[in-house]
Amino acid sequence: MTASGRRTSPGPLPIWLAVLAMIVGVLSVVHAARGVAATSEPGFPRPNGPVPTPAPINTTFPGLTTFRGNASRSYYGEGPVPSAPVVRWVYPSDGSKMCAMSAETQTGPQKQWCGTGWTGQPNVVPWQGGMQVREGAYDDAYVFWKQSLDLRRKSADKGGLVLSLQNLGFLWLAQGKTLDALKSFTEALQLARDAGNKEAVSISLGNIGALHREEGRYSAALDAFREALSVAKDLGATLE
Repeated sequence: MTASGRRTSPGPLPIWLAVLAMIVGVLSVVHAARGVAATSEPGFPRPNGPVPTPAPINTTFPGLTTFRGNASRSYYGEGPVPSAPVVRWVYPSDGSKMCAMSAETQTGPQKQWCGTGWTGQPNVVPWQGGMQVREGAYDDAYVFWKQSLDLRRKSADKGGLVLSLQNLGFLWLAQGKTLDALKSFTEALQLARDAGNKEAVSISLGNIGALHREEGRYSAALDAFREALSVAKDLGATLE
């Protein structure tokens, strides 16, 4: 009311209040639209009867061959689980840890990482009449491939020996031990040449070329790649 007793018309709304009212209106419309969509979508069908027990991804042999047993990560193994479990073995047996120097990026600083990774679950597979536990740690991977290499050196499986040398070379390369990697790749190449296995020769040359390229030895890399390509062409490979 004014001094004369007449009402005055309200002034315009402040800008902040108008903006606030607009935001509230928009949010109300969005919320209502989501509610309509949620009620209109059909729900997941309920199971009719007992839910089947998750099974391993493989049933032809025992063990765990992938993380949590199958593609849906829902199989944790087969019981019974003991009520009072005991430690039957420990690795490493000398009390040391499974550690390695590693970086989060190829150019980042290195630091020591220990343990078995974020999953902490090994693969358990049949191996030479027993069961082998394969854990995803640097040292354990080295032990596995080193054991495989030693076994194949004693056998007549030259193709398997080449494969083990290649895998060990990749492990050395991942740890930044390029000289050890090159030694493994070179031995694999020589064995493949001696056996007349042109496919393994081409693969070994490609690995050597890739290592030289990463180390900046471009001339050596080019020579290895050219020879690998030549051998591949002799095998009938084509570039598309």
